[in-house]
Amino acid sequence: MIYNGQEAGNAKRLEFFERDPIKWQPHPIGDLYQQVFALKKQNSVLWNGKWGAPMQHVPNNQANQVLSFVRQNQQQKLFAVFNFSAEPQKVRFSESLYHGNYVEYFTQTQASLSSETELTLAPWSYRVFVAKI
Repeated sequence: MIYNGQEAGNAKRLEFFERDPIKWQPHPIGDLYQQVFALKKQNSVLWNGKWGAPMQHVPNNQANQVLSFVRQNQQQKLFAVFNFSAEPQKVRFSESLYHGNYVEYFTQTQASLSSETELTLAPWSYRVFVAKI
């Protein structure tokens, strides 16, 4: 969830019932916000409500530190892996739901994921793999 103005470096809580304009300015992670907005817009699996696709958990060997899931529909498939820890994690997955050929969204590198796949994630890092079906 991104709050109004957060992508512009707005450091204050906006008034709820009063006019409270956002001061738009460059932000250190503004490029990341733009990429995330584009990711959601370009991939219908990430759309809200009935227009998107449900999240399907993909079990992994680091369940207390790493979240992994797939969202897919008739046209697209997205496999996301998030390391929510301060330590690097080597992650293996125990279901075939994620198998396929993807492009890692943020690096634009090709990836073929299978039962042999092991990902190494830096602390607090993530990978988002996107495929057209």
